[in-house]
Amino acid sequence: MEFRCLKKSDVEAYRSLRLQSLQTDPTGFASTYQRELHLPIERFEERIGSNERHFTMGVFDDGKLIGYATFNREILEKVMHRGNLVGVYCDPQYRTQGFT
Repeated sequence: MEFRCLKKSDVEAYRSLRLQSLQTDPTGFASTYQRELHLPIERFEERIGSNERHFTMGVFDDGKLIGYATFNREILEKVMHRGNLVGVYCDPQYRTQGFT
């Protein structure tokens, strides 16, 4: 198992798993499969890009992306020490096995 921030080279794997998540667990996400299916790859690159207030972690099994979670830090000064996990997903084949 490998846990790390996603990089630009992971974008195809992220897009594929993101689309899978929207099909297998549609009620867990605000967006829809049909909406994201037609988004340009650049939109997915933006999502996994890291900066001081945003990053997406991935979990890999033998090099295969099997899960992800995005962290968004609060922007207001008084609450910048807090953030939210969004877009959390794990491939159903790996659930309940202690990977995520």
